[in-house]
Amino acid sequence: FDERSGTAQAKDLLTKTDLACQEKAASILLDRIPGSSLLGEEDVAPGTDAAKRAAESAFAGTDACVWALDPIDGTANFVDGLPLSTISVGAVACDGDAPRVVAGVVYDPHRDELFGAVEGGGAWVSERGGARRPLTASSNQLEDAIIYA
Repeated sequence: FDERSGTAQAKDLLTKTDLACQEKAASILLDRIPGSSLLGEEDVAPGTDAAKRAAESAFAGTDACVWALDPIDGTANFVDGLPLSTISVGAVACDGDAPRVVAGVVYDPHRDELFGAVEGGGAWVSERGGARRPLTASSNQLEDAIIYA
């Protein structure tokens, strides 16, 4: 694992691997859709206000796709060697009055699972071997849930 390359708060880690992964993912995504742009987590200052300003800036004045990317979602777990981190990517359409997420994927490299959803197309998971199965909402009731704390 990389040394911590910077931190704004103890829980808000930034590693060299975060930066390298974001750079590689950005290169792939921006090549896939010419004219698209990137809103990468590693380019945003910590805090809710900074994130809101970054999103507003990224979505303003464009009618192209904006990729919202978190190259290592769960950096603290990654740094600690826990297999509880993912790669998260969303495609945001900015061609109307308000930006809207039209597709998203979350890849868990530790379990080799890819979760995805497309506007109007439902959600799915691809597991090892590439088998894709649809995801559906549970009919379970909240009061029947077991909650671990």
